[in-house]
Parts: sequence; structure tokens; C-alpha cells
Amino acid sequence: MLSHPDKRHAMLSAVGSVLKWFFGTVTLLDVEEIHKTVDKMHRTEGDNIHSVNHQMTYLKTLDSAVKFNTDTVETLSEKVKDIMLDSNK
Repeated sequence: MLSHPDKRHAMLSAVGSVLKWFFGTVTLLDVEEIHKTVDKMHRTEGDNIHSVNHQMTYLKTLDSAVKFNTDTVETLSEKVKDIMLDSNK
């Protein structure tokens, strides 16, 4: 036989389920599931931040390399232009 608090808990659980069905209210199980999801998101947040920082470092390095290559091509183009102009004189 169930003790008095267990009967009350079962009754509240049943009432909570009925209210959820009628009005969309949150039950204790719903709240626990939300907490689990938030905890999981919190645990993966650090990994996401690390990944984004790594990608930003990679993009900054790539940007520097592209700028260096652009400057080098520009310098070489000017030298080739000068050589071509000198050879036509």
C-alpha cells in the first residue's frame, strides 16, 4: 500500500499531466529535460569557442598570406612592365 505522501505525489503527477494536456503547462519531467539540454549545451560551449578561435586564427594567417602574395605579384608586375618598356626603347 502506498504511503500518504506517495499518493499525493501520484495525484499531483496525474494533475500535472492533465494540465499539460489541456493547457500546455510544463511538468517536472519537462523541466528536467530542459535542464539536461541546457547542461549539454553548456558542456559543448567550450568546444565551440575553441573551434571558432582556431578558425579565426587560420583565417588571419590566410589573410596575411594573401596580402603578402598580392603585394609580391604587384611588385613583379611593375618590374615586368619596366623591363618591357625598357626593351621597347
